[in-house]
Amino acid sequence: MSISLIVITKNEEKNIEGCINSARDLIDEVVVVDNFSKDTTVEKARRLGATVYLSLGNLGYLKALALKKARGDWIINLDADEKLSDSLREKIKKIINSPQSCDAYLIPFLNHFLGDSISHGGEGYKMLRLFKKKAVSINNVPVHEHFKLKRGFKLCELGEKIYHYSYPSIWYVFKKFSYYAFLSARLKFKRKERVTLKKLFLYGPRLFIARYFFDKGYKDGLKRIFLDLLFGYMEGLTYWLLFLLQISQNLKNSLSKFLR
Repeated sequence: MSISLIVITKNEEKNIEGCINSARDLIDEVVVVDNFSKDTTVEKARRLGATVYLSLGNLGYLKALALKKARGDWIINLDADEKLSDSLREKIKKIINSPQSCDAYLIPFLNHFLGDSISHGGEGYKMLRLFKKKAVSINNVPVHEHFKLKRGFKLCELGEKIYHYSYPSIWYVFKKFSYYAFLSARLKFKRKERVTLKKLFLYGPRLFIARYFFDKGYKDGLKRIFLDLLFGYMEGLTYWLLFLLQISQNLKNSLSKFLR
């Protein structure tokens, strides 16, 4: 059974080598779909043996393209800032080299914030990242895209982890969450979600309190407070941006009626 690694990239020159090398002895090919990086991501990926495709589009579209281009019977899907742990790599070897009763696997994540691992407050989750190519589909959305198991295929779970280095600095997280808020606001605007005072003023603080206190994010240490404040910032910013989009739309409509 052949296996492909698929990765979506955008200015990931610092991460792409570690990502690909973490799966090096497992895979038959690497497929990278790059969203026109301005750094050396593409050159590095090619030096590491990846087949690179350049494309515009949201993450859902880009992952669907990567899946289409991959030739493996099995797919490992990693983000550029993710790595397979040693134990997970050995587990995948056993799965691929033996008769399989499952068609896809949920894999737990171990996230890292400012260099330290974190596992509380919403950070202990599993995602579908190992699967037979024929067993999945993906939704074409700008945020929260994910592979979904098709009907008739069997899903299992693994205990070994993917290491995720999504939060290397506070400034990086601030920029990333600001961008996510913009994408989420646009999506909510298209879906015609209504803005309320509760959403504008309470949803941000509520998310911070839920992650840091109720979900016990504080167990990851005092500096974890900064991450959860940024989550609250992202949630609040999403609705303020949605509010501005709706105000802009109302002004355009009013102006259009006035000029008729």
